[in-house]
Amino acid sequence: MNYIFTKNGERKVENFIQSCIEKRKKIINEGIDTGDLVDNAAKLSINDVLLSINYFHASNLRKHTYSVLITDHFRGELTLIYETDFIKCEKQSIIDDAINKEHLAEDIVDVFENLLDEKNIEIPCNDPTEEGHRHDDGNDAKIYGTEYFDLVAQVRELL
Repeated sequence: MNYIFTKNGERKVENFIQSCIEKRKKIINEGIDTGDLVDNAAKLSINDVLLSINYFHASNLRKHTYSVLITDHFRGELTLIYETDFIKCEKQSIIDDAINKEHLAEDIVDVFENLLDEKNIEIPCNDPTEEGHRHDDGNDAKIYGTEYFDLVAQVRELL
């Protein structure tokens, strides 16, 4: 089967990814767990979840649960509902286009990230908690957190 996200599903996954990133930072910063063995949540993308649905979802099920290690011992789970969050797509080219748009949107934002890095400019986070954690674990992203994900989503919408 070939599946794509609905708009609702796309938003749900983006919120899940952001939540995993924030939980990972909090758990590590509070010394509850370590992130020495895994960094799945730190590198998670909407494409990872879509690939999981397309490779592991059984066509007779009404939902799909995606699971990711947030830290070495803690896991995050997201349940997506068929026909609410994702739908069948008969044409592989539509799926390929959706995946390519996601990568292209991220690549475009990365071009600006590199320019900001060259100019040593950071775009501040509107969320004080995100701003407070932006440099944890040696992170030096110039566009961070919600601002990054929102920018990728806006670029993807233009494509």
